[in-house]
Amino acid sequence: ISAVLASLTRSKTALPFNRQHSYRRASARAMTIPAFIDASTAEMPSTTSTNTSKMSSIDASAAEMPSTSTTSLADLPRDLLYEILHATLGDDLTEWSTQVESTDRASLRLTCRAMACLIDGSVTAYVDAVCQFNKWGSDECKADAAVRKFARAAPLRSLELEGLSEEGLQRLLLTFAEATAERKASELVANGGLARLKLSMGAFTAAPIFGYTLTDVDLGGCALLNDEAIGALCDASPRLAKFKLTANQCVHAPVIRGDFMREVNLSLCAELCDSAVAALCLACPQLVELQLWRCPQLANPSITGQELRIVNLSDCPELCDDAISRMSECPSLRVLTAANCPLLTEPRIRCPQLELLDMAGCERLADKAVSGLCAASPKLRRLYLPRCTALMRPVIAGGELEAINLSGCADLSDSAVDAMCRGSPALLRLCLAICTSLVHPEIAGLRIADLVLSGCSSLGDAAVARMCKNCPRLRKLNLSHCSVLSEPQITSVSLRRLLLAHCAQLRHPVIRAPALTDASLTSCPLLVDESLAGVCRGCPSLHKLSLAWCTSLRAPRITHRQLTSLSLQGCQVADDAFTSCLHRECPALRKMKI
Repeated sequence: ISAVLASLTRSKTALPFNRQHSYRRASARAMTIPAFIDASTAEMPSTTSTNTSKMSSIDASAAEMPSTSTTSLADLPRDLLYEILHATLGDDLTEWSTQVESTDRASLRLTCRAMACLIDGSVTAYVDAVCQFNKWGSDECKADAAVRKFARAAPLRSLELEGLSEEGLQRLLLTFAEATAERKASELVANGGLARLKLSMGAFTAAPIFGYTLTDVDLGGCALLNDEAIGALCDASPRLAKFKLTANQCVHAPVIRGDFMREVNLSLCAELCDSAVAALCLACPQLVELQLWRCPQLANPSITGQELRIVNLSDCPELCDDAISRMSECPSLRVLTAANCPLLTEPRIRCPQLELLDMAGCERLADKAVSGLCAASPKLRRLYLPRCTALMRPVIAGGELEAINLSGCADLSDSAVDAMCRGSPALLRLCLAICTSLVHPEIAGLRIADLVLSGCSSLGDAAVARMCKNCPRLRKLNLSHCSVLSEPQITSVSLRRLLLAHCAQLRHPVIRAPALTDASLTSCPLLVDESLAGVCRGCPSLHKLSLAWCTSLRAPRITHRQLTSLSLQGCQVADDAFTSCLHRECPALRKMKI
């Protein structure tokens, strides 16, 4: 038998099945089943002579085997046969998706009834995720297909259906109950039962109760479910660990509880109230992640939990300071996102384990709140405060701070940036885009690798020279839209990418960067020809150079042996003499836009 199985794994060939069946055209690849496995294939109609000749061809190693009596496929060891099927079909053996057609699986199921039963019994996940274009024609047909799968397959571990109707859900629940009742309790325990259920974009109102084995339920876009249905689902699924209900307007105060609940997502629930969130936190002692993005009725929810680590309250327009301050009672909180909450001014956040804070777009956030937060969060690593326009002199410092984003803080002072760089020795990425009040900031950091200063319209040449000197590991520098820059000196041994696009006053930049590979000087209308010769000499590793729409260029001298891509679009320099000279002076040039 071992030799037979080895022969099966080696002999894979195209096997056209000429059956009047609902499968696609008969050009599927399939494992060649030799003639010695013939007892259970008697149920199949006879194939063409071509098929017979192909099926009679056996691998050389199998031909050398001693003659044996006819063996039924059902007599082969199930575990070894399953191993062969898994090696042949891969994930198609365990996951049945209506969107991915598996010709190998279809061909193998046609071999014999025993093979079809084994393949169907191996399916643990069924997916039909077509909503707008439904290949089955209607929701009832979609439910019927899933019902048939329930009836003939082993108990599924994962079920995913999109756009299910009320009638389809009822038929599915009835068939599931019948299929479960017919199986032995020992079989259900061994298999584990249905664990993952995803019924997104459903148009049903009843609770999708599929047994006590559910651990992950996704009801995203099910807008008609109400509080009673959610409560019944949680009561019937005591093992539930992950629950998602989004884009719903009927849920007001759902009772969500569970001793094993770890992740809850109620984003876009337009009527969700504060009391429901407070009750949820109390009823789920193991809760780790809570997503409440864009819940407009939330104003002062009591969010607490000893295990809570991730909270998202972004785009809640009525959220007040007390709701954020109360999260100090979450000793394990790592990630807090409260972006675009316009009423937040001075929340008192005291979370010693906090690692990431995102309060982008909180226009009234005060310096005092940010300073207190940084002082009380020694493990803070990422701080995102873009478009917090009220910030002027916040005290931002931290021994583990790696990324800071203060873009769009138009009144941010030079002194605040100086203190921030001195107090954050681990800083890697700093974004100060559109901080129009910065003139001479002392930006310095031994580890800073990514620096964004685009749109700093008051930034001068001297400040750029100092920051390049004080950031020895700088790899990417963005100075686009810095309208005051004229002759900046950019000297860096580690710089790889430089953006100087749309600098209206840029005339003669001095760039000395031996590691620079990509430079963009696009739309600098005053850039002169003489500056480019210095750029080519100072950047021996340059591969890509963009000079598009630099309208003052007339006869630039571009000489570089490593340059492979050059853009001169919108420049008045593209004559035949210039082009021939360019190809001679840049032998590696492969791409040029004119």
